[in-house]
Amino acid sequence: MTTDSKREKIAEYARDAVRRTVFGAVRDTGGQLIDRLITDQHPDWGTTRDATPADGLMAARAIENAARRQVGDYIRAAREDGMSWAKIGKLLGLEANARATDEHAADLAFTIAAGPSDDRDYLWRDRYCSWRCRDCGELISDFGPDSYPEPGRGGHKDGCKRLAVERRHYSAYEKGRDR
Repeated sequence: MTTDSKREKIAEYARDAVRRTVFGAVRDTGGQLIDRLITDQHPDWGTTRDATPADGLMAARAIENAARRQVGDYIRAAREDGMSWAKIGKLLGLEANARATDEHAADLAFTIAAGPSDDRDYLWRDRYCSWRCRDCGELISDFGPDSYPEPGRGGHKDGCKRLAVERRHYSAYEKGRDR
């Protein structure tokens, strides 16, 4: 199965799962449920049980926020496993967005993990994604694909094998930016 067809199947599954989860969250927390037309264009198709718009919005937003946190957790796990920012960007399907904005998918993946650079407190703090290096055991403050990995800054111990891998990822990223 190709990555694109796998991504489409997962998206279809996710839409169904979110709808069921919103419904269940509203029902199980005492929210209101209503019957609504399946489609306005064909009233004869009948109705479906659904959350009220107000309760549905609250539940859907909570699920969206939880999903974002989960994406961040998987990004950290991918970095711990040695995955490059470019590979993470590709798996997240960010290549088309990158082409449209003249950015690199790796940068977009980092933004998902660390937050946007236009945060109101951006000038007062570094943006980074933390993860534990499996080679040297240190907690890494990863400043993104455009930051040259150095021992000390960010956490790798001097001589860490993973640090050499990160430098190769950085070089590949820099070459990709010159496209």
